[in-house]
Amino acid sequence: MEKYIKYFLDRDTKYCSNEKFDYKFDYKSTTKEKFLLEYSKFLGMYSTLFFYNQHLVTAFNSFEIRLKKEDINILIKMYKYSKENKYDDEKNILIEFFYTYFKTITSTIYQHNYKEYIQAREDFIVELERNNIKEEFFMSFQKECYLFYKNVLEIAVKENKYINNEIIEKIFNNMKSSKEYNNSLIDILIKNKVNLYEIIDYDNEVEKHVKTYIEYVMEALENFYGYNYAKEIIVKLDRKKCLSKNNIKKILNRYIEIENELISKLKTKTYSFHQGLDEIDNLKEEFNYILKNITSLEHTYKSKIHECLKNLLALKRYLISDDDYVKSEMFERKYTQEIPTGEVDKIRNEILKNNYLLYNYSKIDFIKQVEIALDNYSNFALLSIVKRVTIDSKKQIYETNIEEKTNKKNNNFKSYFDELGKKYTEGNKELVNRLGQDYYEELLRNLKNYFFTQQNLIISMIGKDNLSNIFKNLKMGVNYNFNNDYAAVVSNVLAIEANIIKIIENKRLEKTSDGFNNLNILFESCKENKNWINGLMYLNYTLYEKSGLNLRNNIMHGNLINTDLTIPLIVSFSGLIFTSWMLNEHK
Repeated sequence: MEKYIKYFLDRDTKYCSNEKFDYKFDYKSTTKEKFLLEYSKFLGMYSTLFFYNQHLVTAFNSFEIRLKKEDINILIKMYKYSKENKYDDEKNILIEFFYTYFKTITSTIYQHNYKEYIQAREDFIVELERNNIKEEFFMSFQKECYLFYKNVLEIAVKENKYINNEIIEKIFNNMKSSKEYNNSLIDILIKNKVNLYEIIDYDNEVEKHVKTYIEYVMEALENFYGYNYAKEIIVKLDRKKCLSKNNIKKILNRYIEIENELISKLKTKTYSFHQGLDEIDNLKEEFNYILKNITSLEHTYKSKIHECLKNLLALKRYLISDDDYVKSEMFERKYTQEIPTGEVDKIRNEILKNNYLLYNYSKIDFIKQVEIALDNYSNFALLSIVKRVTIDSKKQIYETNIEEKTNKKNNNFKSYFDELGKKYTEGNKELVNRLGQDYYEELLRNLKNYFFTQQNLIISMIGKDNLSNIFKNLKMGVNYNFNNDYAAVVSNVLAIEANIIKIIENKRLEKTSDGFNNLNILFESCKENKNWINGLMYLNYTLYEKSGLNLRNNIMHGNLINTDLTIPLIVSFSGLIFTSWMLNEHK
């Protein structure tokens, strides 16, 4: 493969230099060595750019670009030298860059984002005129660029070289003004069934190529469990009105075959548990995507897909209900924490003497935990990227992805802790790995271990017998005339929500019928008090946050029946203690 085509596809930096241009470069009197030196500097500059959203931007931070006049001038001189001395590879790369840069500075997105776009365009045109290549540029550069792209695609296909989406987007964005050139390049990829997902959006003759796209989809579904773009191509064909009823039927029948094969493979429980669940989730995602996005789907097919989804849910519950099967691919990790005996005795005696101190030892500093979470991410970023699941065989529960669970609109907790995380990240340059968003979700990931460890420490230090007496005393303190722990947790949750409403009324805020919304409203008015911030976040995490205890939902739906209620009792009594203090303060 020609080295500069390889550079174009891979951005191979061995041909690049990070030195500054020698603006005294004279194409008429220079040597080959001097030209290649300046050319390597150009490649170095080009390698710092990335094609995104129909134009070139800086690869590091996606800033808009603008070439200085002297840079444009020296690039033109390099072009003239390569042309006169028949350095065709170098010339073609320069032409491609010139044309891409021109398309960039004249693009709508560039004009929207960059205030001085008119000056950028004028600078470019002026330098073309000054070097007497303006007419040449507008008359022949697109054709030259097309021939280069044609060569690139043909070589890439021949060499079985991966063509990334950036390259595809750049090529067809630059060629879209010429139907002839566009279609010619599309044909190369269609003929070889390469990059079909990327090119379908640029294909002006989709109807002509439907057979190829459907063949790709069916081939992809034969090897379904390796990632492919089958479902996306199906949807794109549908949006272009090119998905016939016969093809829909053929595709859905294959999906049903995949499901039957999966059920047959998993029902004996001899297949990998983790792999099996991943395959179930992948197939579920495919079905939901098709349901949501294919508008031409008839009722009969929709019903069939819904039936398939029910079967997958039943299969998943069947698998996770077998605790031995679940644990067959897991190994146990134990963590120990040493606390001086004297400290344990002190804490135990303090809580036994004053039961209302239970909240003091159950609560955590959520503000500090944001910093801890981001420090952990800095040192162990991979742990946040790796998929985590929570499995409960008794309840047949399988939960994943915190990000999907915190998608509440106008979530003041998320807004506050996201801002806190952003400030901490920006103010600590020593962080190795740095988050750019979703700091709240990172906090929740970190809390998954820390919060429950905190509650289990309380249980270990105080002892279950002592805790039973504490709970009995607390029940008496709020006049519970029953000795049912489940009823106590329910009553605590309802009392907490009632207290929140009273505090809202005292503060003359607008209340709602939704417990989380009320807490969310109250939190927004309490940002100046660190203790209240931590206390209200404690309530949010224990009562409403799905990545936390989600106690409000679980207790009201009976999900905690016949389970150990020690932690629910600790946090619900603690929450009630906190809201009572808060209510008294507002009175």
